[in-house]
Amino acid sequence: MLDGLRYRGAICLSIKGKVSFMEKAKLSILSVLFISFVFFSCEQSTDPTTKSADSTEMYAIGDVYPKTGSPEGIVFYVDSSCSHGKIVSLDQEKCLWAELYSEACNVSKISQMCSQLSSSDGSLNYDIFCSIVSNAEGNSDYGAFFWCENIKGGNWYIPAKNELVLMINNADKINETLTTLRNKGYTAPAYSTNMTWSSTVRGQVSNSNFVQFSIYITGSASMICNEDKYYARAVKTF
Repeated sequence: MLDGLRYRGAICLSIKGKVSFMEKAKLSILSVLFISFVFFSCEQSTDPTTKSADSTEMYAIGDVYPKTGSPEGIVFYVDSSCSHGKIVSLDQEKCLWAELYSEACNVSKISQMCSQLSSSDGSLNYDIFCSIVSNAEGNSDYGAFFWCENIKGGNWYIPAKNELVLMINNADKINETLTTLRNKGYTAPAYSTNMTWSSTVRGQVSNSNFVQFSIYITGSASMICNEDKYYARAVKTF
């Protein structure tokens, strides 16, 4: 075996002249390492979701988001990376869920909403709502949705039931941070766990005068007439 290696080494010397077998081996290894480095560096740099550890902010429940610049909201959920999650808005709006005379008060429409609106992802619910109610998009008759989509904008949405439950469970931390922001001069009213609209519809009751929505507003099902005004708080992912 050694003779064979020497033989191949002799051939290399005879072809290359001044480069020894060991030097050629070292150059080959270095070339492979260099090519691998360039390849993987390019692969990483072309992935827009890849961030270095130094550039990724870590968040905890109750933190202001973002950590630099103007505050947008308070973190109420983070994933396992602690760099992505959901925030609740600093502001709120007292509004109707839907006007009594609107198409959304039709019993058949409510039945569709009960079966289709998400309980866990409020970001889906506005599009679903608009697919069920023909005149919903941009319509001020649907106060909570209208405020979120047309006044706030910027990917904010009305939370689904399970998102609202997370907010309620972390209300103390949210309110502690809101108080700190108010003390610094920001408009950041306290988050109330009593009456806050959800985008999830659970059921309906009707009589000769009106239809009632059963909306998740405090972590449990509560019968709320749609002609009453309660606070809406917006949510956004980061």
